Amino acid sequence: MSGTPGIDNSLRMTISIGTAIIIGLLSFFWNGSLFGNVTSIPNWVGNIILIPLLAVGIAYASSCLIQQLSCGHIQLITQATRVAYVPIGFVLMWLFLYWFPSWRWPIEGLIQGYSYNIRYGSSSAFYAFVVMLYTQAMLNGLAQVCPR
Repeated sequence: MSGTPGIDNSLRMTISIGTAIIIGLLSFFWNGSLFGNVTSIPNWVGNIILIPLLAVGIAYASSCLIQQLSCGHIQLITQATRVAYVPIGFVLMWLFLYWFPSWRWPIEGLIQGYSYNIRYGSSSAFYAFVVMLYTQAMLNGLAQVCPR
């Protein structure tokens, strides 16, 4: 059931952490209003559309890389159906943070000396990082299983 000896846990974990950092930084920049020319775009567009779509693309590429390294070939359709679940986690996370904004306070409390945008972006980035790390780790585990 596991992959070939050429791919180990450290590589899969590195890919998971790398994808989570990318999505976390994107969430930080978007929610912290650090992108200069997108002030006319509502914040929910980035949270519900942009970030989940980019997460799907990054997760798909990472899962295909893991399967190529583990099995020597890629099942494109299988990987595409698996990454279809990635946006669900992000939409649920944003809805949860919208309904319960008090969950942002522990993260925002760590950096009280900064502006509201930086605090809001940091708490958004933390939760986006956690969701992407979890989903990518699951996808990496599924991608390493080679078909018979």
